[in-house]
Amino acid sequence: MTLFHAILAVGIVLILLGASLLSGSSLVQQKCKAFPRCPIAGYILFGTGSAWFLWNVYNLTKADEIGFLSNEMLLLVFVAIAILTIPFVPDFLSVRGLSILVLLASRAILDLGWMQYSTPQRMLNAVVYVFVVIALITGASPYKLRDFFEWLFAKRSRPIAIGGVALLYGVALTVSAFKL
Repeated sequence: MTLFHAILAVGIVLILLGASLLSGSSLVQQKCKAFPRCPIAGYILFGTGSAWFLWNVYNLTKADEIGFLSNEMLLLVFVAIAILTIPFVPDFLSVRGLSILVLLASRAILDLGWMQYSTPQRMLNAVVYVFVVIALITGASPYKLRDFFEWLFAKRSRPIAIGGVALLYGVALTVSAFKL
């Protein structure tokens, strides 16, 4: 993936998010409120996030070893944690999985622009860091996403405002991708 593709992808995600919130559809509201405890989404998102994370652990070098733990032992520990999380911590598994994916994708996106000072990417970095903060908060306290959706849909003006900002920022990002 290139920096162009990363900016374009984040812009499209923001456009889709903003448009869905602006639509005012009761289906969007229903799906958002059901997402935090959706078991199918949890298995898919947590499974995908765990696989991506385990792939990163598998590809660690000898320089990354942690004292008494070899990389193989570290991989086994994280495989056990990933497998045992599903039956023992099933609540909000979809939120945790989404947080893992956002954090791993953020790292990949930010690495694309590393040390490229001739390429203006401040708009991309800003929104990626906002996603990182949100992922850290919801990953540590996943019930906060449920509470956020309750707050968001309590008044009709809130999804319109947040959706409008996301849509405009997504359009700006998409346009800036073509100016690279």
